Amino acid sequence: ITRETEAGNIPHCRAVAAPKIFHDEIITTLAKIILGSYRPNHPDLIIIGENDKAPNIDACREMISEISLKPMEAQKRFGVIMCADKLLKPAANSLLKLAEEPPAHAFLLFVMEDGRFFLPTLKSRSRYSVINVQANFEVYSMPRNSFEWIEWLSSSRKKDAEGLAKD
Repeated sequence: ITRETEAGNIPHCRAVAAPKIFHDEIITTLAKIILGSYRPNHPDLIIIGENDKAPNIDACREMISEISLKPMEAQKRFGVIMCADKLLKPAANSLLKLAEEPPAHAFLLFVMEDGRFFLPTLKSRSRYSVINVQANFEVYSMPRNSFEWIEWLSSSRKKDAEGLAKD
């Protein structure tokens, strides 16, 4: 996404499938790029749906009307559709024309967890990206006293030293 921005090749419509923990960061980063700044109450930022609930057809129609208005502060208006993979077919179909021919001052972002359920006609009108992260984390309980902190710090230093020795 940042390479596209640097090259001046920002699509009018983007769809991103990513683990839910990345959704806020994706929206924030793109808002900074598209709007020049991010704040939840930015007049040119239109977010419909919620983290676990796709917008209904009325919310989609309202967004279509709102995004067609001229920007108030930024150069563009930024429309975000949350849970795009959970859109009911009538709501998704209402967004087809907007995704295909948005106003020149509009940028759309479809955010989802599972791209397999994203309507193919919307997907074909978007630049589609998948962020697939698989991480294994070891979970440790917090040290409860000075002795446990010293032990934890000592073991961390040993692991760092062993890692440096291998390099």
